[in-house]
Amino acid sequence: MKIAFYIPNKNISDIDLSTVDEGNPGIGGSEFSAVLIASNLSLKTNFEIFVFCDTRSVFPATLKWQVCGDLIGAIKQSIKENIDYIVVDAKLLKKEILCKFEHVKFIAWANTFIPENYLDFFAKMNNVISIVNVGKEQMDLTKSHMIYKKSTYIYNAVPMKMLAEFPNLSLNRDRKNNICYIGSLHPAKGFQYLAKAWPQVLLQVPDAQLFIIGSGNLYGRNSKLGKWGIANESFENEFMPFLTKNDKIIDSVHFLGILGHEKYAVLEKCKVGVPNPSGVSETFGYTAVEMQLMGCSVTTIKCPGYIDTVFNKENLYDNTNQLSAYIIKLLNENNSSDNSLVYKYLDAFSVENVVDKWVAFLLSLEKKTFFPVKKNKDLFLYKLLYYKKRFKYLLKFSLKYLLKK
Repeated sequence: MKIAFYIPNKNISDIDLSTVDEGNPGIGGSEFSAVLIASNLSLKTNFEIFVFCDTRSVFPATLKWQVCGDLIGAIKQSIKENIDYIVVDAKLLKKEILCKFEHVKFIAWANTFIPENYLDFFAKMNNVISIVNVGKEQMDLTKSHMIYKKSTYIYNAVPMKMLAEFPNLSLNRDRKNNICYIGSLHPAKGFQYLAKAWPQVLLQVPDAQLFIIGSGNLYGRNSKLGKWGIANESFENEFMPFLTKNDKIIDSVHFLGILGHEKYAVLEKCKVGVPNPSGVSETFGYTAVEMQLMGCSVTTIKCPGYIDTVFNKENLYDNTNQLSAYIIKLLNENNSSDNSLVYKYLDAFSVENVVDKWVAFLLSLEKKTFFPVKKNKDLFLYKLLYYKKRFKYLLKFSLKYLLKK
């Protein structure tokens, strides 16, 4: 069986992805997961795995990869290579693309929540073979929708090789009052709520220290940052007043920027981890798993991604106003308990278990019958829309060319 994974890598082409089995080198979770799963599937004899990407990058040695320019180029290459299924992040599968390539078999990988109108569309399109959700809670939200029949869930995989570097991790419970946040410094990742809670945490725990791993340019290295070089200007203006005094960052706050494997050494020294405090857009929760692997207690909001990935559900709050209270409670707890139950829980997200789920899922597709997209009214309209856009583009290009002449 030939399987292709499309990876949009224009913004991360300078990042070395050859060691993804050791952890995320500092890129978005969707791209990291695609490289990790593709490279591990390529070791299975059942499949011939390809990665189609926008531009050159450094991938694991086991991967076959080809530069295709963009998603359209990747789809055309999949046709040329007689690929059985192409796995594409669901948010990239626009209606005009699915209508144009009606004989290509797509697997929509739902790393983010799919809007209602696209759930309807994916359900109708026979060339969308399956929706792979990254969490059970995420999939369960669609139980009352017709897309549920096409849906499955496979958790994202989290490498655990780093544990070998910390042999005494489960016994290392005498930690200072250190708190860690990992993620993009963007409003959707909720850091502003942690910043707002920080003065309240310091009032109750004066020796608390906050370590922030991430940046406003995590998803685009060329993004323009504000005065502090941390996030875009408007977002900095929202959260920095809580973390500064006399126009200086207060001593208890440490911005570490984008880290790769180095982040595990930071997490080892932290007592509490706070992934996306708002839960917006969280379908899985990579950082929640990594924090728990390194022995941190995790608190964040109760939402689909964290219901799946946080072991102690009692540490999930209902409202961001509760964040400081939950952090303070965890800092004051006696963390002398055995971590073995946590590790047993987190084993569901190990690379080995997750890749086995992908193998079973892909092999199950052999039993399905593929029917090309029906020639219905919707398809005609979407194709019309696609060609209308192409015509406008060509007209605009031609006018520019003529004006230059």
